Amino acid sequence: LYPAILRYDRLTGKCCYYGKCLQKFMAARSARKEELSGGCILRGHHLLLASAWSNKLLDFDMETSEYEIRIIGPEDTQGTGAMLQDDRNPDVYWLLPRVDRAIRKWNYQTGAYEIIDDYPEGYECAKDWFIEYTYRFSGAIKQDGGIWLFPCYGNMILRLDMASGRLEQVELPLPHKLDERQRLFFLQQADFFS
Repeated sequence: LYPAILRYDRLTGKCCYYGKCLQKFMAARSARKEELSGGCILRGHHLLLASAWSNKLLDFDMETSEYEIRIIGPEDTQGTGAMLQDDRNPDVYWLLPRVDRAIRKWNYQTGAYEIIDDYPEGYECAKDWFIEYTYRFSGAIKQDGGIWLFPCYGNMILRLDMASGRLEQVELPLPHKLDERQRLFFLQQADFFS
């Protein structure tokens, strides 16, 4: 992990380093939790950087170098795996879980958030055999008003409807069933969804 945000001026070659703003994220790190970011998005001249291991988000102004640490969700939130902007409202962001169940719908302007964790019946997520985390999703894409959530250690492909906040199981014509994935170390096969 590089201990700063780096600003590079392509015309002058000058580099500026901003490390103080990252220090508040460092407390959630350990030998087993080295990743800092669980997703980032540019919002105008703001860099939004969600913590991979806590409920914190760094809102860094790339023009002024000012920053704010925002708290999104309860204290026991175990981080963000990915962050996507809502198609209908540019002030709303979806913070997808890294290891816990809580999907957070967050409004940038108001700071209000909503927790979504009503998964379809039968949804399960296995634990990583080495560090015993339940990595739920390996990837997410936005399509037709929904966020499609592809499993890492989960047993379903899910679609999150951005209008209603409802999670539903999706059946895709795949060459294998999800419970037939062949890898032992990771349950996700690199070519599984291609």
